[in-house]
Amino acid sequence: MRFATALSLAACAPFAPQPAQAGDLAGLQAEIERVAQGTGGTVGVGVRHLESGQELYVNRGVRFPMGSIFKVPLAVQVLALVDQGVLALDKKVLIQASDLRPGSGRLVKSFVEPRSLSVRELLETMLIDSDNTAT
Repeated sequence: MRFATALSLAACAPFAPQPAQAGDLAGLQAEIERVAQGTGGTVGVGVRHLESGQELYVNRGVRFPMGSIFKVPLAVQVLALVDQGVLALDKKVLIQASDLRPGSGRLVKSFVEPRSLSVRELLETMLIDSDNTAT
């Protein structure tokens, strides 16, 4: 799990808070729009600088399916709770039939009721197998 944690945190590192200036966001928006033109699709981006409140949007009014992209920040939040001592990676969570979610993942395919998994196992299954039930 340390590798997945390091990978998640490394992926977030370029977005660490920096003092924001209006010119920075205009340049960033122009670059995102330039890259988006070459994708052959519709790109949507929403950014808010937490310290300054400045925002940047590309295709703000377009709705996009989220897919599994939310699993990385969810994992970061769970690991933050572990660091704060609010949650433990070895804490067991009971998974029942009512918890099963369709989509990718092995928990639905191999489900035996009830089944207890640790937070660590759920995180690994969520990130490695993109398992919706583990999420």
